[in-house]
Amino acid sequence: MTVPLTVDAHAYGLVGDGTADDGPALQKLVDTLGDATAEDGRPRTVRVPAGRYVIRDRPVLSSR
Repeated sequence: MTVPLTVDAHAYGLVGDGTADDGPALQKLVDTLGDATAEDGRPRTVRVPAGRYVIRDRPVLSSR
């Protein structure tokens, strides 16, 4: 899968409605972009539209 250099957080499942737990989607986004950058050495940028992003229970960590 080719990951673009700039991605929209909503395209990876983040909602930003102040209610939904965006933590799992954010973790998936971080993992996907980290893997893509490790593979080709090109950093990625995330566009995060305005909203209220909720992350419950555990922190989002990079495996890199």
